[in-house]
Amino acid sequence: MLIVKLQEAEYVAANALHLKSSRRRAIVFWLAMLGLALAALWLWFFGRRIISGSNLAGLLGGSIGGVLGGVLATLGVRFLYVPWKARRVFRQQRSLQLPFELSWSEEGFVSRNEQGSYKTLWSDLVRWKENEQLFLLYISDAMFHILPKRAFPDAEAVSSFRELLRARIVT
Repeated sequence: MLIVKLQEAEYVAANALHLKSSRRRAIVFWLAMLGLALAALWLWFFGRRIISGSNLAGLLGGSIGGVLGGVLATLGVRFLYVPWKARRVFRQQRSLQLPFELSWSEEGFVSRNEQGSYKTLWSDLVRWKENEQLFLLYISDAMFHILPKRAFPDAEAVSSFRELLRARIVT
């Protein structure tokens, strides 16, 4: 059994981890940005011979705007909006601030606090993620349980829990 009191910084980190793109999505995004940048360069150097002035300016502006807009929007959401929104939600939602007990068995895990208890079967979890601070245990693509690694007594207990997740959660 673990006793956990989630901290605001952990909730922010959990939301950042949740939104972290898979390697495949990140590659697709950056390849699309590279494609737009290459299109802008091609238009700049070779487009003048083929495309008239106003059409060239529109295509060039659209390509450059697409690259800048895509990159700035992605960075703004990840590093500004998500942390701000997560801190706000953590402060608003009292249940996130309550200490809870977490225990697990062969069937699943139970989370208890002063407001009640919640049992989750391992088979109900669709996936899990982790970083250096915490585990996220997903009950859907949008909902997850947060378990800070600091709640475990030692690194061996963290490794043991990770192996349990690998064995129990089929992704």
